[in-house]
Amino acid sequence: MSLAIEKDVAKYSSVQKAAEKKKMVCYYGSWAVYRPGNGKFDVENIDPFICTHIVYGFAGLGSDNMIKPLDPYNDLYENWGKGAFLRFTGLKKKNPELKALIAIGGWNEGSEKYSLMASDPAKRAIFVNSVVNFLITYNFDGFDFDWEYPGNRGGAIADKAYDIPAVASALDQIHLMAYDYHGSWETYTGLNAPLYANPRVESGSNLLLNVNWTVNYWISNGAPASKIILGMGLYGRGFTLASPTQNGFYAYAPQPITAGPYTRESGTWGYNEICEKFKADPSWTVVRDSSYLTPYAFKSSQWIGYDDQQSLTIKAQYASSMNLGGAMVWSIETDDFRGLCHNVPFILIKTIYESMNGPIVTPDTTTSTLSTTTKAPTSTTPATTTSTTTTTTPRTATTTTTPVTTTTTKSTSSPSTSSTTTQGTTICGPTSSITTTKSPSIYTTLPPITTTAGAPPPNTLCKSEGLNSDPNDCGIFYTCINNGQGGWTIYTQRCANGTAFSEALNTCTYPYQVLGCENYTG
Repeated sequence: MSLAIEKDVAKYSSVQKAAEKKKMVCYYGSWAVYRPGNGKFDVENIDPFICTHIVYGFAGLGSDNMIKPLDPYNDLYENWGKGAFLRFTGLKKKNPELKALIAIGGWNEGSEKYSLMASDPAKRAIFVNSVVNFLITYNFDGFDFDWEYPGNRGGAIADKAYDIPAVASALDQIHLMAYDYHGSWETYTGLNAPLYANPRVESGSNLLLNVNWTVNYWISNGAPASKIILGMGLYGRGFTLASPTQNGFYAYAPQPITAGPYTRESGTWGYNEICEKFKADPSWTVVRDSSYLTPYAFKSSQWIGYDDQQSLTIKAQYASSMNLGGAMVWSIETDDFRGLCHNVPFILIKTIYESMNGPIVTPDTTTSTLSTTTKAPTSTTPATTTSTTTTTTPRTATTTTTPVTTTTTKSTSSPSTSSTTTQGTTICGPTSSITTTKSPSIYTTLPPITTTAGAPPPNTLCKSEGLNSDPNDCGIFYTCINNGQGGWTIYTQRCANGTAFSEALNTCTYPYQVLGCENYTG
Protein backbone atom coordinates (compact mmCIF):
# COMPACT_ATOMS: atom_id res chain seq x y z
CA MET A 1 0.00 0.00 0.00
CA SER A 2 1.27 3.44 -0.86
CA LEU A 3 0.39 6.48 1.21
CA ALA A 4 1.15 10.12 0.50
CA ILE A 5 0.63 13.01 2.91
CA GLU A 6 0.93 16.72 2.16
CA LYS A 7 2.64 18.83 4.79
CA ASP A 8 1.03 22.25 4.40
CA VAL A 9 -2.73 22.78 4.39
CA ALA A 10 -2.75 26.56 4.07
CA LYS A 11 -0.28 26.57 1.22
CA TYR A 12 -2.94 25.54 -1.26
CA SER A 13 -5.83 27.66 -0.05
CA SER A 14 -5.17 30.07 -2.92
CA VAL A 15 -5.61 27.41 -5.58
CA GLN A 16 -9.00 26.02 -4.65
CA LYS A 17 -10.06 26.49 -8.26
CA ALA A 18 -8.02 23.39 -9.06
CA ALA A 19 -10.46 21.33 -6.99
CA GLU A 20 -12.95 21.37 -9.83
CA LYS A 21 -10.56 19.45 -12.06
CA LYS A 22 -9.77 15.77 -11.89
CA LYS A 23 -6.31 15.05 -10.53
CA MET A 24 -3.59 13.88 -12.91
CA VAL A 25 -0.89 12.14 -10.87
CA CYS A 26 2.37 11.31 -12.64
CA TYR A 27 4.98 9.00 -11.14
CA TYR A 28 8.60 9.49 -12.13
CA GLY A 29 11.05 6.56 -12.05
CA SER A 30 14.28 8.40 -11.31
CA TRP A 31 16.46 5.55 -12.62
CA ALA A 32 15.34 6.51 -16.14
CA VAL A 33 18.23 8.99 -16.11
CA TYR A 34 20.51 5.98 -16.72
CA ARG A 35 18.64 4.69 -19.78
CA PRO A 36 20.36 4.85 -23.16
CA GLY A 37 19.60 6.98 -26.20
CA ASN A 38 16.10 8.36 -26.61
CA GLY A 39 14.99 6.53 -23.46
CA LYS A 40 17.05 8.73 -21.13
CA PHE A 41 14.75 10.87 -18.99
CA ASP A 42 15.86 13.35 -16.33
CA VAL A 43 13.98 15.71 -14.03
CA GLU A 44 14.15 18.51 -16.60
CA ASN A 45 12.28 16.34 -19.11
CA ILE A 46 9.15 16.57 -16.94
CA ASP A 47 6.50 18.94 -18.28
CA PRO A 48 5.16 20.58 -15.08
CA PHE A 49 1.88 21.60 -16.71
CA ILE A 50 0.47 18.22 -17.75
CA CYS A 51 0.22 16.77 -14.22
CA THR A 52 -1.43 18.12 -11.08
CA HIS A 53 0.81 15.95 -8.89
CA ILE A 54 4.26 14.50 -9.59
CA VAL A 55 5.65 11.67 -7.47
CA TYR A 56 9.38 10.91 -7.22
CA GLY A 57 10.24 7.22 -7.09
CA PHE A 58 11.81 6.16 -4.80
CA ALA A 59 13.21 6.71 -1.34
CA GLY A 60 13.84 3.74 0.94
CA LEU A 61 13.70 2.62 4.56
CA GLY A 62 16.97 2.38 6.46
CA SER A 63 17.93 -0.08 9.19
CA ASP A 64 17.40 2.79 11.65
CA ASN A 65 13.73 3.00 10.57
CA MET A 66 14.30 6.38 8.92
CA ILE A 67 13.58 7.37 5.34
CA LYS A 68 16.70 7.48 3.19
CA PRO A 69 17.70 8.21 -0.43
CA LEU A 70 18.25 5.08 -2.50
CA ASP A 71 20.59 6.72 -5.02
CA PRO A 72 22.49 9.44 -3.11
CA TYR A 73 24.58 10.47 -6.13
CA ASN A 74 21.50 11.17 -8.25
CA ASP A 75 19.17 12.26 -5.45
CA LEU A 76 21.36 14.66 -3.42
CA TYR A 77 23.72 17.57 -4.00
CA GLU A 78 26.02 16.37 -1.21
CA ASN A 79 29.36 14.89 -2.30
CA TRP A 80 29.09 16.48 -5.75
CA GLY A 81 25.81 14.73 -6.47
CA LYS A 82 23.15 15.73 -9.01
CA GLY A 83 20.51 16.94 -6.52
CA ALA A 84 17.48 15.43 -8.24
CA PHE A 85 15.27 15.81 -5.13
CA LEU A 86 15.59 19.60 -5.08
CA ARG A 87 15.51 19.90 -8.86
CA PHE A 88 12.30 17.86 -8.83
CA THR A 89 10.57 20.03 -6.23
CA GLY A 90 12.00 23.07 -8.03
CA LEU A 91 9.57 22.38 -10.89
CA LYS A 92 6.98 24.12 -8.72
CA LYS A 93 8.70 27.40 -9.58
CA LYS A 94 7.46 26.91 -13.14
CA ASN A 95 3.97 25.89 -12.03
CA PRO A 96 3.08 27.02 -8.49
CA GLU A 97 -0.06 24.86 -8.53
CA LEU A 98 1.96 21.69 -9.02
CA LYS A 99 2.32 19.35 -6.03
CA ALA A 100 5.52 17.32 -5.67
CA LEU A 101 5.55 14.16 -3.55
CA ILE A 102 8.19 11.62 -2.57
CA ALA A 103 7.38 7.91 -2.76
CA ILE A 104 9.01 5.44 -0.41
CA GLY A 105 9.15 1.75 -1.23
CA GLY A 106 8.51 0.18 -4.58
CA TRP A 107 8.93 -3.44 -5.61
CA ASN A 108 12.69 -3.63 -5.09
CA GLU A 109 12.43 -2.46 -1.48
CA GLY A 110 10.47 -5.55 -0.47
CA SER A 111 7.89 -5.78 2.29
CA GLU A 112 9.32 -7.35 5.43
CA LYS A 113 11.16 -4.33 6.85
CA TYR A 114 8.07 -2.17 6.39
CA SER A 115 5.98 -4.71 8.26
CA LEU A 116 8.48 -4.77 11.13
CA MET A 117 8.54 -0.98 11.33
CA ALA A 118 4.76 -0.61 11.16
CA SER A 119 4.17 -3.16 13.93
CA ASP A 120 6.29 -1.31 16.52
CA PRO A 121 5.03 2.04 17.92
CA ALA A 122 8.55 3.24 18.75
CA LYS A 123 9.82 2.45 15.26
CA ARG A 124 6.77 4.09 13.72
CA ALA A 125 7.48 7.29 15.65
CA ILE A 126 11.07 7.36 14.40
CA PHE A 127 9.88 6.80 10.87
CA VAL A 128 7.18 9.49 10.97
CA ASN A 129 9.54 12.11 12.39
CA SER A 130 12.15 11.32 9.77
CA VAL A 131 9.59 11.69 7.00
CA VAL A 132 8.43 15.10 8.23
CA ASN A 133 12.02 16.34 8.37
CA PHE A 134 12.67 14.88 4.92
CA LEU A 135 9.71 16.70 3.39
CA ILE A 136 10.83 20.01 4.86
CA THR A 137 14.48 19.55 3.86
CA TYR A 138 13.75 18.82 0.21
CA ASN A 139 10.58 20.93 -0.17
CA PHE A 140 8.25 18.02 -0.95
CA ASP A 141 4.53 18.67 -0.51
CA GLY A 142 3.53 15.13 0.32
CA PHE A 143 4.50 11.55 0.97
CA ASP A 144 3.59 8.40 -0.93
CA PHE A 145 3.94 5.11 0.96
CA ASP A 146 4.38 2.50 -1.77
CA TRP A 147 4.51 -0.63 0.37
CA GLU A 148 4.47 -3.61 -2.02
CA TYR A 149 2.69 -5.37 -0.45
CA PRO A 150 1.35 -5.74 3.11
CA GLY A 151 1.13 -9.41 4.04
CA ASN A 152 3.27 -10.57 1.12
CA ARG A 153 6.98 -11.15 0.51
CA GLY A 154 7.79 -11.63 4.20
CA GLY A 155 5.21 -9.27 5.68
CA ALA A 156 3.23 -10.18 8.77
CA ILE A 157 0.06 -12.26 8.42
CA ALA A 158 -1.84 -9.51 10.26
CA ASP A 159 -1.14 -7.18 7.32
CA LYS A 160 -2.90 -9.37 4.77
CA ALA A 161 -6.05 -7.29 4.46
CA TYR A 162 -6.79 -3.59 4.08
CA ASP A 163 -9.16 -1.94 6.55
CA ILE A 164 -10.53 0.14 3.72
CA PRO A 165 -12.73 2.56 5.72
CA ALA A 166 -9.86 3.29 8.13
CA VAL A 167 -7.36 3.69 5.33
CA ALA A 168 -9.68 5.96 3.38
CA SER A 169 -10.40 8.18 6.37
CA ALA A 170 -6.69 8.87 6.88
CA LEU A 171 -5.86 9.66 3.29
CA ASP A 172 -6.53 12.36 0.78
CA GLN A 173 -6.13 10.12 -2.25
CA ILE A 174 -6.08 6.39 -2.91
CA HIS A 175 -4.02 5.55 -5.96
CA LEU A 176 -5.22 2.21 -7.32
CA MET A 177 -2.53 0.34 -9.20
CA ALA A 178 -5.05 -0.99 -11.70
CA TYR A 179 -2.51 -2.80 -13.84
CA ASP A 180 -0.18 -5.82 -13.63
CA TYR A 181 -3.18 -8.14 -13.74
CA HIS A 182 -1.23 -10.42 -16.08
CA GLY A 183 2.43 -10.68 -16.99
CA SER A 184 5.34 -12.96 -17.71
CA TRP A 185 5.25 -14.46 -14.21
CA GLU A 186 2.44 -16.50 -15.80
CA THR A 187 2.89 -18.98 -18.64
CA TYR A 188 0.00 -17.76 -20.79
CA THR A 189 -0.90 -14.50 -22.49
CA GLY A 190 -3.06 -11.91 -20.78
CA LEU A 191 -3.59 -8.16 -20.79
CA ASN A 192 -1.72 -5.89 -18.41
CA ALA A 193 -4.79 -3.81 -17.55
CA PRO A 194 -8.15 -4.89 -19.03
CA LEU A 195 -10.98 -2.49 -18.22
CA TYR A 196 -13.63 -5.22 -17.93
CA ALA A 197 -13.76 -9.00 -17.72
CA ASN A 198 -14.21 -11.19 -20.79
CA PRO A 199 -16.60 -14.06 -19.97
CA ARG A 200 -15.97 -15.58 -23.40
CA VAL A 201 -12.47 -16.66 -22.38
CA GLU A 202 -12.41 -16.25 -18.58
CA SER A 203 -14.00 -17.99 -15.64
CA GLY A 204 -13.66 -18.19 -11.88
CA SER A 205 -11.25 -15.79 -10.21
CA ASN A 206 -9.89 -14.63 -13.56
CA LEU A 207 -13.14 -12.69 -13.97
CA LEU A 208 -11.94 -10.47 -11.11
CA LEU A 209 -8.69 -9.42 -12.79
CA ASN A 210 -9.80 -6.16 -14.35
CA VAL A 211 -10.01 -2.45 -13.60
CA ASN A 212 -13.79 -2.33 -13.17
CA TRP A 213 -13.87 -5.09 -10.56
CA THR A 214 -11.03 -3.47 -8.61
CA VAL A 215 -12.66 -0.04 -8.56
CA ASN A 216 -16.02 -1.41 -7.47
CA TYR A 217 -14.39 -3.59 -4.81
CA TRP A 218 -12.82 -0.56 -3.15
CA ILE A 219 -15.95 1.56 -3.42
CA SER A 220 -18.25 -1.18 -2.13
CA ASN A 221 -15.93 -1.75 0.83
CA GLY A 222 -15.97 1.84 1.98
CA ALA A 223 -13.56 3.90 -0.12
CA PRO A 224 -15.07 7.21 -1.26
CA ALA A 225 -15.05 7.31 -5.05
CA SER A 226 -13.78 10.90 -4.93
CA LYS A 227 -10.59 9.74 -3.20
CA ILE A 228 -9.81 6.99 -5.69
CA ILE A 229 -7.25 7.92 -8.34
CA LEU A 230 -7.36 5.34 -11.12
CA GLY A 231 -3.94 3.99 -12.04
CA MET A 232 -3.10 3.53 -15.71
CA GLY A 233 0.06 1.93 -17.07
CA LEU A 234 2.15 3.69 -19.70
CA TYR A 235 3.78 0.39 -20.52
CA GLY A 236 2.88 -3.10 -21.65
CA ARG A 237 3.58 -6.61 -20.45
CA GLY A 238 4.53 -9.19 -23.02
CA PHE A 239 5.28 -12.80 -23.74
CA THR A 240 7.10 -15.07 -26.15
CA LEU A 241 4.57 -17.47 -27.63
CA ALA A 242 5.28 -21.18 -27.76
CA SER A 243 3.54 -21.26 -31.15
CA PRO A 244 3.18 -18.11 -33.31
CA THR A 245 -0.13 -19.43 -34.66
CA GLN A 246 -1.61 -19.61 -31.15
CA ASN A 247 -1.67 -15.87 -30.50
CA GLY A 248 -4.96 -15.13 -28.72
CA PHE A 249 -5.81 -14.80 -25.04
CA TYR A 250 -4.51 -17.42 -22.63
CA ALA A 251 -2.20 -18.82 -25.31
CA TYR A 252 0.73 -20.83 -23.98
CA ALA A 253 3.68 -18.47 -23.58
CA PRO A 254 6.34 -19.86 -21.23
CA GLN A 255 8.86 -17.04 -21.76
CA PRO A 256 8.68 -13.23 -21.46
CA ILE A 257 8.88 -10.92 -24.44
CA THR A 258 12.44 -9.89 -25.28
CA ALA A 259 13.79 -6.76 -23.60
CA GLY A 260 13.20 -3.32 -25.13
CA PRO A 261 16.08 -0.96 -25.96
CA TYR A 262 15.41 1.54 -23.16
CA THR A 263 13.89 -0.31 -20.21
CA ARG A 264 16.12 -3.32 -20.99
CA GLU A 265 13.92 -5.70 -19.00
CA SER A 266 12.39 -8.79 -20.56
CA GLY A 267 8.64 -9.03 -20.12
CA THR A 268 7.99 -5.27 -20.10
CA TRP A 269 8.10 -2.53 -22.75
CA GLY A 270 7.48 1.15 -22.15
CA TYR A 271 4.88 2.73 -24.41
CA ASN A 272 7.68 4.69 -26.09
CA GLU A 273 9.32 1.37 -26.97
CA ILE A 274 6.02 -0.09 -28.18
CA CYS A 275 5.04 2.79 -30.44
CA GLU A 276 8.55 3.16 -31.87
CA LYS A 277 8.59 -0.57 -32.60
CA PHE A 278 5.23 -0.38 -34.39
CA LYS A 279 6.23 2.72 -36.33
CA ALA A 280 9.43 1.09 -37.56
CA ASP A 281 7.75 -2.22 -38.42
CA PRO A 282 4.13 -2.05 -39.69
CA SER A 283 3.86 -5.85 -39.84
CA TRP A 284 2.75 -5.96 -36.20
CA THR A 285 -0.93 -6.88 -35.83
CA VAL A 286 -3.01 -4.94 -33.29
CA VAL A 287 -6.12 -6.60 -31.82
CA ARG A 288 -8.87 -4.83 -29.88
CA ASP A 289 -11.30 -6.90 -27.84
CA SER A 290 -14.78 -5.50 -27.20
CA SER A 291 -14.92 -6.81 -23.64
CA TYR A 292 -11.49 -5.85 -22.34
CA LEU A 293 -11.42 -2.51 -24.24
CA THR A 294 -7.62 -2.58 -24.23
CA PRO A 295 -5.43 -3.77 -27.12
CA TYR A 296 -2.70 -6.30 -27.64
CA ALA A 297 -0.32 -6.79 -30.54
CA PHE A 298 1.70 -9.67 -31.91
CA LYS A 299 4.32 -10.41 -34.51
CA SER A 300 5.64 -13.93 -34.93
CA SER A 301 6.26 -15.20 -31.38
CA GLN A 302 6.24 -11.78 -29.70
CA TRP A 303 3.00 -10.74 -27.92
CA ILE A 304 2.34 -7.60 -25.86
CA GLY A 305 -0.72 -6.21 -24.05
CA TYR A 306 -0.70 -2.47 -23.40
CA ASP A 307 -2.72 0.76 -23.37
CA ASP A 308 -2.82 3.44 -26.06
CA GLN A 309 -4.69 6.68 -26.78
CA GLN A 310 -7.94 4.91 -27.55
CA SER A 311 -8.02 2.66 -24.49
CA LEU A 312 -6.82 5.42 -22.15
CA THR A 313 -9.52 7.76 -23.43
CA ILE A 314 -12.09 5.13 -22.48
CA LYS A 315 -10.47 4.62 -19.06
CA ALA A 316 -10.37 8.36 -18.38
CA GLN A 317 -14.05 8.64 -19.30
CA TYR A 318 -14.74 5.62 -17.11
CA ALA A 319 -13.00 7.35 -14.18
CA SER A 320 -15.19 10.39 -14.70
CA SER A 321 -18.37 8.32 -15.05
CA MET A 322 -17.58 6.60 -11.74
CA ASN A 323 -16.98 9.99 -10.08
CA LEU A 324 -13.40 9.07 -9.23
CA GLY A 325 -10.92 11.70 -8.13
CA GLY A 326 -8.79 11.44 -11.24
CA ALA A 327 -6.09 9.37 -12.88
CA MET A 328 -2.57 8.25 -12.05
CA VAL A 329 0.10 6.99 -14.44
CA TRP A 330 3.06 4.73 -13.97
CA SER A 331 5.15 6.30 -15.28
CA ILE A 332 5.89 9.55 -17.07
CA GLU A 333 9.24 8.48 -18.55
CA THR A 334 7.71 5.67 -20.63
CA ASP A 335 5.21 7.90 -22.40
CA ASP A 336 6.19 9.02 -25.91
CA PHE A 337 7.80 11.97 -24.16
CA ARG A 338 9.91 13.01 -27.15
CA GLY A 339 6.96 12.90 -29.54
CA LEU A 340 8.76 10.51 -31.87
CA CYS A 341 5.62 8.50 -32.66
CA HIS A 342 2.86 11.11 -32.64
CA ASN A 343 4.67 14.44 -33.02
CA VAL A 344 3.14 15.41 -29.67
CA PRO A 345 5.26 14.87 -26.54
CA PHE A 346 3.55 13.00 -23.67
CA ILE A 347 0.67 11.98 -25.91
CA LEU A 348 -0.81 9.49 -23.42
CA ILE A 349 -0.77 11.74 -20.36
CA LYS A 350 -2.25 14.59 -22.38
CA THR A 351 -4.94 12.27 -23.72
CA ILE A 352 -5.93 11.21 -20.19
CA TYR A 353 -5.86 14.75 -18.80
CA GLU A 354 -7.87 16.25 -21.64
CA SER A 355 -10.41 13.43 -21.59
CA MET A 356 -11.14 14.36 -17.97
CA ASN A 357 -10.53 18.10 -17.86
CA GLY A 358 -10.43 19.60 -21.33
CA PRO A 359 -7.44 21.34 -22.94
CA ILE A 360 -4.22 21.81 -20.97
CA VAL A 361 -3.44 25.49 -20.40
CA THR A 362 0.21 26.58 -20.20
CA PRO A 363 1.53 29.95 -18.91
CA ASP A 364 1.25 31.60 -22.33
CA THR A 365 -2.44 30.47 -22.38
CA THR A 366 -1.87 28.22 -25.37
CA THR A 367 -3.71 24.93 -25.30
CA SER A 368 -2.76 21.40 -26.13
CA THR A 369 -3.13 20.16 -29.69
CA LEU A 370 -5.32 17.24 -28.63
CA SER A 371 -8.62 18.76 -29.70
CA THR A 372 -10.52 15.54 -30.35
CA THR A 373 -10.90 14.46 -26.72
CA THR A 374 -14.08 15.43 -24.95
CA LYS A 375 -14.41 17.01 -21.56
CA ALA A 376 -15.54 14.57 -18.90
CA PRO A 377 -17.75 15.46 -15.93
CA THR A 378 -15.70 17.33 -13.34
CA SER A 379 -15.38 16.47 -9.69
CA THR A 380 -16.83 18.71 -7.02
CA THR A 381 -14.60 17.26 -4.31
CA PRO A 382 -12.74 20.01 -2.37
CA ALA A 383 -8.97 20.19 -2.57
CA THR A 384 -7.40 17.91 0.02
CA THR A 385 -4.26 18.11 2.05
CA THR A 386 -2.98 14.57 1.90
CA SER A 387 -2.50 12.22 -1.00
CA THR A 388 -2.50 8.48 -0.72
CA THR A 389 -1.63 5.63 -2.97
CA THR A 390 -3.21 2.26 -2.29
CA THR A 391 -2.21 -0.68 -4.41
CA THR A 392 -3.70 -3.96 -5.48
CA THR A 393 -1.91 -7.03 -6.75
CA PRO A 394 -3.15 -9.66 -9.18
CA ARG A 395 -1.95 -12.43 -6.90
CA THR A 396 -4.14 -11.15 -4.06
CA ALA A 397 -7.14 -10.66 -6.33
CA THR A 398 -7.08 -14.24 -7.53
CA THR A 399 -7.76 -15.51 -4.02
CA THR A 400 -11.02 -13.56 -3.79
CA THR A 401 -14.05 -15.40 -5.07
CA THR A 402 -17.00 -13.51 -3.59
CA PRO A 403 -18.66 -11.19 -6.13
CA VAL A 404 -18.92 -7.57 -5.03
CA THR A 405 -21.99 -5.46 -5.70
CA THR A 406 -21.04 -2.28 -7.51
CA THR A 407 -22.07 1.18 -6.48
CA THR A 408 -23.25 2.11 -9.95
CA THR A 409 -27.02 2.41 -9.69
CA LYS A 410 -29.35 2.24 -12.64
CA SER A 411 -32.90 3.43 -13.04
CA THR A 412 -35.63 0.80 -13.35
CA SER A 413 -38.09 3.20 -14.96
CA SER A 414 -38.88 3.02 -18.64
CA PRO A 415 -36.33 5.19 -20.41
CA SER A 416 -37.26 7.68 -23.06
CA THR A 417 -35.75 7.75 -26.49
CA SER A 418 -33.20 10.51 -27.00
CA SER A 419 -31.95 11.99 -30.23
CA THR A 420 -28.64 12.85 -28.60
CA THR A 421 -27.47 9.25 -28.41
CA THR A 422 -24.45 8.40 -30.52
CA GLN A 423 -23.08 4.98 -31.20
CA GLY A 424 -19.36 4.45 -30.61
CA THR A 425 -17.39 1.34 -31.39
CA THR A 426 -20.38 -0.99 -31.56
CA ILE A 427 -19.68 -4.72 -31.65
CA CYS A 428 -22.45 -7.29 -31.41
CA GLY A 429 -21.96 -10.94 -30.65
CA PRO A 430 -18.89 -13.07 -30.02
CA THR A 431 -18.15 -13.63 -33.69
CA SER A 432 -17.46 -9.94 -34.22
CA SER A 433 -16.12 -9.10 -30.79
CA ILE A 434 -12.53 -8.66 -31.89
CA THR A 435 -11.26 -6.16 -34.43
CA THR A 436 -7.86 -6.80 -35.93
CA THR A 437 -5.76 -4.21 -37.73
CA LYS A 438 -2.16 -3.67 -38.71
CA SER A 439 -0.13 -1.53 -36.37
CA PRO A 440 -0.76 1.92 -37.92
CA SER A 441 -4.16 1.77 -36.15
CA ILE A 442 -2.32 2.55 -32.93
CA TYR A 443 -2.25 6.14 -34.05
CA THR A 444 -6.01 6.51 -34.44
CA THR A 445 -8.34 7.94 -31.81
CA LEU A 446 -12.00 7.40 -31.04
CA PRO A 447 -14.37 8.70 -33.73
CA PRO A 448 -15.48 12.30 -33.19
CA ILE A 449 -18.85 12.71 -31.49
CA THR A 450 -21.43 15.34 -32.45
CA THR A 451 -24.36 15.79 -30.09
CA THR A 452 -26.49 18.57 -28.68
CA ALA A 453 -25.42 20.46 -25.58
CA GLY A 454 -26.75 19.82 -22.11
CA ALA A 455 -26.80 16.87 -19.73
CA PRO A 456 -27.35 13.55 -21.49
CA PRO A 457 -30.87 12.25 -20.86
CA PRO A 458 -31.68 8.57 -20.36
CA ASN A 459 -32.56 6.61 -23.48
CA THR A 460 -33.52 3.09 -24.49
CA LEU A 461 -29.95 1.83 -23.98
CA CYS A 462 -28.35 4.07 -21.35
CA LYS A 463 -30.28 4.59 -18.13
CA SER A 464 -27.15 5.95 -16.43
CA GLU A 465 -23.40 6.01 -16.88
CA GLY A 466 -21.53 2.74 -16.56
CA LEU A 467 -22.84 -0.70 -17.46
CA ASN A 468 -26.48 -1.05 -18.49
CA SER A 469 -28.40 -4.21 -19.29
CA ASP A 470 -30.38 -4.55 -22.49
CA PRO A 471 -34.14 -4.32 -21.77
CA ASN A 472 -34.96 -7.11 -24.24
CA ASP A 473 -31.92 -9.43 -24.35
CA CYS A 474 -30.40 -10.87 -21.16
CA GLY A 475 -27.13 -11.59 -22.93
CA ILE A 476 -26.43 -8.03 -24.13
CA PHE A 477 -25.20 -5.08 -22.10
CA TYR A 478 -23.86 -1.61 -22.82
CA THR A 479 -21.00 0.51 -21.55
CA CYS A 480 -22.41 4.04 -21.48
CA ILE A 481 -20.05 7.00 -21.19
CA ASN A 482 -21.09 10.64 -20.90
CA ASN A 483 -19.33 12.29 -23.83
CA GLY A 484 -19.48 15.72 -22.18
CA GLN A 485 -21.55 17.16 -25.01
CA GLY A 486 -25.01 16.09 -23.99
CA GLY A 487 -24.96 12.56 -25.36
CA TRP A 488 -23.63 9.07 -24.87
CA THR A 489 -20.81 6.99 -26.29
CA ILE A 490 -22.06 3.41 -26.27
CA TYR A 491 -20.14 0.15 -26.49
CA THR A 492 -22.29 -2.93 -27.12
CA GLN A 493 -21.15 -6.22 -25.62
CA ARG A 494 -22.52 -9.75 -25.55
CA CYS A 495 -22.10 -12.31 -22.79
CA ALA A 496 -20.76 -15.75 -23.56
CA ASN A 497 -23.29 -18.37 -24.62
CA GLY A 498 -25.28 -19.64 -21.66
CA THR A 499 -24.63 -16.58 -19.47
CA ALA A 500 -26.58 -13.40 -18.77
CA PHE A 501 -25.57 -9.92 -17.69
CA SER A 502 -26.15 -9.02 -14.04
CA GLU A 503 -26.34 -5.35 -13.08
CA ALA A 504 -25.92 -6.37 -9.45
CA LEU A 505 -22.61 -8.15 -10.12
CA ASN A 506 -21.61 -5.88 -13.01
CA THR A 507 -20.58 -8.92 -15.05
CA CYS A 508 -21.96 -11.91 -16.95
CA THR A 509 -22.98 -14.88 -14.83
CA TYR A 510 -25.32 -17.86 -14.77
CA PRO A 511 -28.88 -16.87 -15.78
CA TYR A 512 -30.42 -18.22 -12.58
CA GLN A 513 -28.52 -15.50 -10.67
CA VAL A 514 -30.13 -12.68 -12.69
CA LEU A 515 -33.65 -11.57 -11.79
CA GLY A 516 -35.92 -11.92 -14.80
CA CYS A 517 -33.42 -13.98 -16.78
CA GLU A 518 -33.73 -17.29 -14.94
CA ASN A 519 -34.90 -19.14 -18.07
CA TYR A 520 -32.52 -17.45 -20.49
CA THR A 521 -30.61 -19.96 -22.64
CA GLY A 522 -28.44 -17.64 -24.72
